[in-house]
Amino acid sequence: MLSNVDDALTTNLASLHNVLLRLDGPTRRAFVHPDVIFDPDLVARLAGSVDDLEAAGSPWGAVGIVGRAWEGDYVWAHEIDAPRSVCTLDSCFVLTRTDLGLAFDEKEFDELHCFVEDYCLQCHAEGRGVWVVPAAAWHASATYNELGARWGKYERYRKRLDKKWRRRFPNLVTV
Repeated sequence: MLSNVDDALTTNLASLHNVLLRLDGPTRRAFVHPDVIFDPDLVARLAGSVDDLEAAGSPWGAVGIVGRAWEGDYVWAHEIDAPRSVCTLDSCFVLTRTDLGLAFDEKEFDELHCFVEDYCLQCHAEGRGVWVVPAAAWHASATYNELGARWGKYERYRKRLDKKWRRRFPNLVTV
């Protein structure tokens, strides 16, 4: 169990995600916002989808329920019947692996924005796919519904993401 009784943990979400990636335990790790609504079979469906990707020879790095395709379309888990490759995922739900040797960039993305998108691009750079998989799951974000995706310091962190990845991925899109 992770505890912050001694206030040793930071409020930097990328840093906290890295702490969780380094914990002993299962190789697959899910990061889920508290405002994600899902059916009880979500874990089994995700595990099945990931197993199917692996069986098909599709190395995966991250799986989620909301993403943006390389063409710019939003991809929602509850609207698809088969896994769909995407450029980036929304941070509301991310399933990844501890055996990739990747880490969330806690120096460049030390706030709420673009740290998961950066992680997705790291996966792509390592030849690992990023996918939205079919699931009965929704992100019930009041912030997103009221302010849209580009609230707070989004533009600052998006510029950092572009600077870091634009040469490698000139068509990158974010959620």
